[in-house]
Amino acid sequence: GQCGRWDDEKVDRLVEWITSKEGLNYSVFRYNIPGGDDPENRHCDPHHMAKGKGLRAEMEGFLTQQGRNYDWQADAAQRRGMLKLRQARPDAIFEAFSNTPPYFNAIDREILGMTEPETITANGIYTLSPIGNGGKVYRLDTDHPDEYYLLECRMNSGWDKYIGGSGLLIYHIDKSRDRTIFSETYRSISPRLRWDYYNEVNCNPSHPCADLIEAGSLKDSFEDIYQYHDYLRTISTSSLFFPKVGKTSISAVTDPALTWWSGTSCPYTIYDIKRSGEDIVFRVSGFEGGSLPTVQNLEKYVFQSSVHICFSTDLPELVSKATVTCSAANGTEAEEYQIHMRDSNYFHLTIENLLPSTSYNLSITLDSEYGATPADVSTFMTSSYQEGTYPYINLKASQRNEDGTFVPNQSFPLNVANAIGATVRWSFDGKDLPLDKKGLFLLQKDGTLKAVVESPDGGKRIIVKQIKLGSRNE
Repeated sequence: GQCGRWDDEKVDRLVEWITSKEGLNYSVFRYNIPGGDDPENRHCDPHHMAKGKGLRAEMEGFLTQQGRNYDWQADAAQRRGMLKLRQARPDAIFEAFSNTPPYFNAIDREILGMTEPETITANGIYTLSPIGNGGKVYRLDTDHPDEYYLLECRMNSGWDKYIGGSGLLIYHIDKSRDRTIFSETYRSISPRLRWDYYNEVNCNPSHPCADLIEAGSLKDSFEDIYQYHDYLRTISTSSLFFPKVGKTSISAVTDPALTWWSGTSCPYTIYDIKRSGEDIVFRVSGFEGGSLPTVQNLEKYVFQSSVHICFSTDLPELVSKATVTCSAANGTEAEEYQIHMRDSNYFHLTIENLLPSTSYNLSITLDSEYGATPADVSTFMTSSYQEGTYPYINLKASQRNEDGTFVPNQSFPLNVANAIGATVRWSFDGKDLPLDKKGLFLLQKDGTLKAVVESPDGGKRIIVKQIKLGSRNE
């Protein structure tokens, strides 16, 4: 930065030497951003950075007093040098180096001996406070010695105030001694040696030994550093953190996934990841203690502004409830529903107030005494709606004979089309609807089907449909 104080001729000669192909041919440069926890440095001796080095070692900050506006004319010498480099190398990449670092992460703390990670050994509920508040870190082992995951919580407070996101971070660590990874410099060396001696922790893109598992399923491989930096400009730091819309769990079958370098499928699931104040709470399943239930026989009946779902489970005796999460694919906030098992091992739920012609993500989690996994993740798209059309009872899901009569003893969902935002009350022959185990209308006799439709503006419409049964063979 001090070189920026020189005269133009001397600065231009230096820049040419640094950037030209005949010189050093550098194209990546670092800009030092001065900083600290107090712009007036009231907690330390004046000019402490200059001791033994002179005042040239000091960096000029952009904030001279807490509460004032930033002075963007500050640090003129370093900014001048940066602009000169940019002029000489339009393809240059500038990396910001902040002298106000965030808190040490889980990897730093483990290496420095600041934290002894607590190993997860059983199914259960776990809580992490922000790493700057006690430094707690969880460890989840794999099937190989010294290969494991580290879990930490980061929040936008203290030294982490400006990290750009918050939540749960998960690192996949490999420090194993008995496997080898190709190295362009040393041929084949173990992950442990990469850490301890050769400074090649992540030099092999096909086998990084300290891999942050991004919740947003970000791209990991690039042709060169320029493609990498172009990609960085398109993403948000917040996409690294759990939870986010549609990303409240991670297992061997999710995206991103928990994978082991041995190729063995990871049996563990980290799920129900959520915030509790500044803490992160999550559940872990997959340890011995019983099989985990899964969703079976999922059916989805999709309409303009609603969807009816029904499903069963292979282990009904273990399941206490199901959690259904529905969110628009465009990233709007997810809605969560808790439902309990109905008769005959079935769950059913109607989700209303959806938008027409919209894609939605649907996630189902089954809770049991042994934990649970997101047993089904799927998508659906609501049907279209045309303004000015009249409401009618939609019976397209029913089975009818050629003469228009209905096949007896069938079940199907009921819906009033073109009634966006309305509340519908149903009856059959003046009584509550007969429903089957899936929450579907069970048709067993002739009768009058009535829908009372109350629109958001207070209007009311009554729609009646006479139901006549025929035979199955007509």
